[in-house]
Amino acid sequence: MFEINYFQFICFLWAALGIGSRIVMLVMGEKWAKWEVSSAYTQNKPKWIYPVGVIGYFLVILTWYQFFVTDIKYSWMVAVLITVTTIKITVLLFNYKAFHNFLVSMLKDKKKMLQLNIGVVLLSCVLILMGVFLY
Repeated sequence: MFEINYFQFICFLWAALGIGSRIVMLVMGEKWAKWEVSSAYTQNKPKWIYPVGVIGYFLVILTWYQFFVTDIKYSWMVAVLITVTTIKITVLLFNYKAFHNFLVSMLKDKKKMLQLNIGVVLLSCVLILMGVFLY
């Protein structure tokens, strides 16, 4: 039976979310931007952000715990990458207005959105390669 370790799981899950969200954005087109602003990230901070933020922080802690208790070469790379996500989590929780303003400005700028989408797809490809070849 094929087994994957924690770090492979994180790589594949993160890549699937990145690529999957870009596909949904492509299919939905302009409806995606409207949905993000009117449903997912409304003007007032949505209640779902609190539990998701706690889960995000927990995932960072769990990843560092796995780093220290398992002997998996290069696991520090995923631990560092996932730690960077605390920036978004922290802004969402403690400076939501700034995040919302950033989101609205990004959604209005086609060039920035293209750059973001390319970056997410490239990161997702790197994560897949890491999951296959490093772990």
